[in-house]
Amino acid sequence: MLLSAGMPRVGSGWTDTGESSDTHGLKKRSGGTIRARFGYSYHNSTHYGSWFTQSAGTTKSAQWKNVYINDCQNLVGFLNVDGQGTFYNAPVTGC
Repeated sequence: MLLSAGMPRVGSGWTDTGESSDTHGLKKRSGGTIRARFGYSYHNSTHYGSWFTQSAGTTKSAQWKNVYINDCQNLVGFLNVDGQGTFYNAPVTGC
């Protein structure tokens, strides 16, 4: 999942594992099992990954291939949690 350098805005139940500049994982620290998917929005188009389940103490991540940020348009990563809503990241740009 393309994330900004800051912490993802998904609340205190997750920790950003920060594996690399273009792939970050989210570790679920507490609570019950969820059904979720990562995604991103870029150039007025929204892209979703596959649904997964996640329980406390586990880490999930996503890496998007062939996504090039080559202009000043915002790219926004997010975590879409079934029944709880969508938690957005700070936007990143190529500028």
